[in-house]
Amino acid sequence: MNFRRPSVAILFFIAVINLYFLIAVRLFDHSGTNWQTVIYSDGKGYYEYLRAAFINHNLSNPEIEKAFIRNSDSGPMIKFFGGTAIAQLPFFLIAFIISIFRSQATDGYTFEFQLMIAIAGYFYLLLGLIWLRKLLLQFFSNDIIVAVTLFVIAYGTNLFYYAVLEPSMSHVYAFSFACIFLFEGYAYFKSFRIRNLIASSIAFGLIILIRPTNVVILLMLPVICSNWISFFQFLKNYRHVIFSIIIVAGILFIQPLLWKLQTGSWFVWSYQGEGFYFSNPAITEVLFSFNKGWFVYTPIALVAMLGFISIWKMKPAFAISIFFTVLTAIYFTASWWCWNYGDSFGMRPMIDFYPLIALLIAALFSSVKKNAFKTLLSAVMILLVSVSCIQTYQYYKKILQHYSMDAEKYKFIFLKTSDDDINILGGNIDLMPYTTSEPALIAELSNNFVGVLPIWNPYELTIDPIDSLNTCCLLDSSFNSLECRLPASAPVRLTQMLYIEVSLRRMELSKHSSSASQFVAKLKNVNETVFNYQFALNDFPDEDVLKWRTFHYAFRIRKQVRPFNIVSFQIFNPALQKFLIDDVKIKISSVE
Repeated sequence: MNFRRPSVAILFFIAVINLYFLIAVRLFDHSGTNWQTVIYSDGKGYYEYLRAAFINHNLSNPEIEKAFIRNSDSGPMIKFFGGTAIAQLPFFLIAFIISIFRSQATDGYTFEFQLMIAIAGYFYLLLGLIWLRKLLLQFFSNDIIVAVTLFVIAYGTNLFYYAVLEPSMSHVYAFSFACIFLFEGYAYFKSFRIRNLIASSIAFGLIILIRPTNVVILLMLPVICSNWISFFQFLKNYRHVIFSIIIVAGILFIQPLLWKLQTGSWFVWSYQGEGFYFSNPAITEVLFSFNKGWFVYTPIALVAMLGFISIWKMKPAFAISIFFTVLTAIYFTASWWCWNYGDSFGMRPMIDFYPLIALLIAALFSSVKKNAFKTLLSAVMILLVSVSCIQTYQYYKKILQHYSMDAEKYKFIFLKTSDDDINILGGNIDLMPYTTSEPALIAELSNNFVGVLPIWNPYELTIDPIDSLNTCCLLDSSFNSLECRLPASAPVRLTQMLYIEVSLRRMELSKHSSSASQFVAKLKNVNETVFNYQFALNDFPDEDVLKWRTFHYAFRIRKQVRPFNIVSFQIFNPALQKFLIDDVKIKISSVE
């Protein structure tokens, strides 16, 4: 590579910067222990294929209590598709061999395994950017524009986070293979070389094996082919067509094989209890919501949309192809029942399609001719990359809440980076679980504190400072919790998902006097806690004293394997602060 070329130099810069963050932050932050969480969240589910096959030798008998295991009629199985594990396999095998030479017993989460998965994310990001550079150079001769585009994609989006800071997730692998598929496909239709066909077919198969909805990238065919003459020429070459189909089908066959090994059935729906709302996609929320909205947490994607105008002027067919690919990707993303995708930074499923956003950004830069407009566009890009980097830091440090963000919370922590703001946001609003029928109401509880109710623990009543005719509950050093306990006549198992909705009023008697309070939900069996979920009572610190604020919460309790006989809801005041609670309402629904 010629390092005098800006696009090559920027790749080297990205490689060095990312390596620093990989070592200093991802592996050895938090007093040298941060490597222990490289494989994290859904990443454990993708990784479980490797762990089960090579370490536990129990692919057909996974540990059912884990969140990523689904129990179908055919038996328990890992709910995720196996493409991410296939991409991680070479790195896992290196760690596996190291652990053998060290004669070390391992559960697959020891240092060498966590290290190699971190390196896998680092490697696939660079691999994807190298192939993205090749792709951009096919359409844009200005190497500076290509270099700027690579930098913007690397640091102006949430790609960096999922490549370096959370590399066990699927997105950096899908991004990399998407870049390879687009370039190798384009190169094949220019020369009809078999090596390009093999590379593009393998990449396409893996993209789908990682996330089946990524099949929509096939709508980029007009860009890949350049013209329909090349496409029809490909169709006439039946040997190449059949060869490509065999490669793709062979890769996709891995998933039915994994299902067969786990359950004995070739085809199962591994996402039990989950699905799409195709007739009611949350498109506005996916794009503009402060709870993960794509254009809010990756604002460069919004600016990139202006690139459609530039590409339309270059070649209308390309603009139409990219438009419908992005639109279809948004539609599938927004149709999934959990459109905010749980604990995540930004709209993470769109990372898989960032090669298309790169084309739009490069086209936008190339269309700007006047120096004044170039300066303005550059300033906007610098500003948005800076915002993205700050938000990445905020999310990593838990200043940005990993779930349940809204406009007020976003405004409160906007651009804040102080350690004082870590974990400062609270509250919880989960989406209703996926259901094809109306949720069934199990119980509806309320307490307006006009007296003592039997299923509530003893609490202290006091006069409302604002309304002397109203009584409410006082939490202080004498009564540090308010708890409602629903007993069952005998231990039961939770065979359905529960959806809990809570509302209450809270008044602080002095500034921030409920800052440490929490809402806690538990399932108990005698003295054993079967399920425990808690979150901060306040959404963010406010300055109001002697003023009622109303809060709404919602959360899910998934099916439980272990039996329980008590459902408990508690407002916990561990710091023994002094504040008032009133008008508590709890609604419990079961979801089929």
